[in-house]
Amino acid sequence: MDEPARITVVVGADGQIHAETHNLVGPQCLNYLSILEDLLDGATSEPAVP
Repeated sequence: MDEPARITVVVGADGQIHAETHNLVGPQCLNYLSILEDLLDGATSEPAVP
């Protein structure tokens, strides 16, 4: 059975947010960027690494 897709979000003491996708491959993880930006009221500062 495949593991479900998930996202780990870590908020640092300085307020910076780091999000990492799990079980999402290639462009699939990019689909979640706008959702995270909306939920966190933020913007992506670095492009995702392919």
